[in-house]
Amino acid sequence: MSSLAGKSHALNLPNYQPGRHIPPARDYYSEISNEQILFIINKNTGFSPYSHDFVPSKSDTQILSGFVSAMASFMGHVTGFASNQWKTVYSPESTLLVEGEDWCVGVIAVARETSEIRSKLRRVIREFEDAFEIIKDSNEITMTLFQEFDNYVRRTFIFDRLTEHSILLKAEDWFEYCTDFDLPSIRFNVIRLLYYAQNGQSLGEIARQLGYSIDEVKNLISYAVWNRVVLVEYTPSQQEILATTERALCNLFDKSDPLNLSTEVKIVVGALDSRSRLSDIFNSNEPIDRRTVCAELGLLLNKGYLQRISTERKLVLVKECILSRLLDVSSEYLSKPYLRASLRETITNGLTKYPWLSRIRISDDLEVHCLFEDGMCPIDFDYLYNSLDYLIGSVKEMMLTRLRPSQFESLENQVEKRCHENWLPSFWEMML
Repeated sequence: MSSLAGKSHALNLPNYQPGRHIPPARDYYSEISNEQILFIINKNTGFSPYSHDFVPSKSDTQILSGFVSAMASFMGHVTGFASNQWKTVYSPESTLLVEGEDWCVGVIAVARETSEIRSKLRRVIREFEDAFEIIKDSNEITMTLFQEFDNYVRRTFIFDRLTEHSILLKAEDWFEYCTDFDLPSIRFNVIRLLYYAQNGQSLGEIARQLGYSIDEVKNLISYAVWNRVVLVEYTPSQQEILATTERALCNLFDKSDPLNLSTEVKIVVGALDSRSRLSDIFNSNEPIDRRTVCAELGLLLNKGYLQRISTERKLVLVKECILSRLLDVSSEYLSKPYLRASLRETITNGLTKYPWLSRIRISDDLEVHCLFEDGMCPIDFDYLYNSLDYLIGSVKEMMLTRLRPSQFESLENQVEKRCHENWLPSFWEMML
């Protein structure tokens, strides 16, 4: 294998440009993927009814299930309670993230933990419990039962991350791996697309070249990635919000520069705050070769050094926006000092039920800012979201002393619409 074939091209070639890739060797699949294996454990039986390998793996999911169950039992014995969210280092290259619900436990092995992955795992395990409660006391493992669920997991982990900027990496032996598709029609359409698509093209370029819609290309490429036929670099769009993962900066900003990052990428990574779109960061740091920087950022996303902000975090930002704008509108009817004093009292009185209120700051100008911490779990953002909702309810009570309910509802709808337009277009695109 050539020295370039096993390395992340964007991170090792300073003059990297999309479309100038050397076809990757098959070993590169494991190197570029942060996700390794996903499986679900039935708590009642101890068996794993569903699993998926993101990269070629020799792991036995039933053995891994036994390991996770034993670890959970041990920790419950030591601590005195069973935790639904935990992680453990399984090997130098793998960390197991565990997300439990009522009767199932979702486990995913990753190279680096990200809140984005844990959020997706949470969605997957909840969907599994809702869809398959009928088998919760069954020892049978019937993978054909989960074909539609498998499509849901594929869309959650692959399709949702693809954009028109994502870059196709097609190994020379790609055709040999076009074997494990559920339907002949899917296999035929994937092969037809990959036959004409060029290694290193963006999905947008492929769509325009072949006359496909971008969603058609994303769907077929997601099938190909899911079945380990090809790779993609998850190059972000400039409208996305990125964040570093836990302890990623220790590697990204190491003096020895082990990842060979360009100066422009270091500037952008240093400016990531989990709130600002890439376009805003680019505009504040001109001139930047945006296309090249986005390509390098894509490799860091693949490897788990960066992450797109999770669904739960994005919803908190939307709710934060709504409360800020609602306070701004309310200041036309009630004085700012009165609003600030009332909210301080509301926060003090609500801390017992909503302790995350202590992480919400309200400025003199009534701008709302939530304090985030590294390593926050999806449920933490749920609690923060509920705390913001509690404050919005308090503002509503104050405003109803000055306005009729219908008047306040109209104002609230206008505020929500503006915040949705500001924050949610890319979010809904991801969810749909």
